[in-house]
Amino acid sequence: MQLTRRHLLAASLVGAASALLGGLPRGFGAEPAPPATGTGARLRFSSWLNMVRGNLSEQLRWVEAQGFEAIELRGNFAQMHPAWKEALRSTPLVPSALDWSSMGTLVAGSAIEQQKALASLQQAIDIAADLRVPNIIIVPPRLGQGLNLPEPARAVERMAEILGGLADRAAQAGTCLLIEPVSRKGVHCIHTIADGVDLCRRVNKPGVGVVGDFCHMIQMETDLTEGLAGGGTFLRQIHLSSRRRTLPGQEAEDREKFTAGFRGLKRLGYHGFCSFECGKLETYQDQVPGSLAFLRACWAEA
Repeated sequence: MQLTRRHLLAASLVGAASALLGGLPRGFGAEPAPPATGTGARLRFSSWLNMVRGNLSEQLRWVEAQGFEAIELRGNFAQMHPAWKEALRSTPLVPSALDWSSMGTLVAGSAIEQQKALASLQQAIDIAADLRVPNIIIVPPRLGQGLNLPEPARAVERMAEILGGLADRAAQAGTCLLIEPVSRKGVHCIHTIADGVDLCRRVNKPGVGVVGDFCHMIQMETDLTEGLAGGGTFLRQIHLSSRRRTLPGQEAEDREKFTAGFRGLKRLGYHGFCSFECGKLETYQDQVPGSLAFLRACWAEA
């Protein structure tokens, strides 16, 4: 087979992944345990912090007081790493995920841009290992950024190649690289849970999984119960949001959609975190208690 420039770039990125991760001690951290299909379903809440007012200590106290069990870490993780590490020592809250989704793209842009993205993701794995973060969230190539995107099938193939080169060491670091399916108006490929599962099966390693976001699933899944149940043990995190990024319970369709989705999670025995990714800064803290009560009622009904 004749090697094209694309094949050479993909091979170089996979090789670079192995080299970059080579310094991480084997066995560092605990390998993440996937949910056991059909048993032990639990509704466990996580919150992002950038919607909560105050300094880091005040944010954590508020999140804990609302009954959350975890926080999703996002922002400049290299800069925030020391502060997060110190803060987590004094709270029962645990990290549910580290959001890498705005830090770059692995399969678009120039070779230099892709190498920078790969190095950034390697740093995220190191930080996740240190903070014992079980998941790192990755979004497929975004539309509207002026990037020279490969054909969708080729983009998925290259993502599988690159993540395959990272998966073993991510698992050894105690974390999992999660692909987040996004609606067709947002990303170039991977729009449904089934699309994400297909990528995971291509990689076929425990260090790669899927995160389901209700905002996108409501738009893209024809049946939320079947869509989420189809995630199987690859489904490791849920993002909570209405179709319009309001808090669950504020849209007319929300009861039907969240109850249907929770029915799929119960069928799986899902016990990973469901993390709020919604709302507006000025109203988030006022609206969270009502949304939590709404979601618990949907879970009971599912």
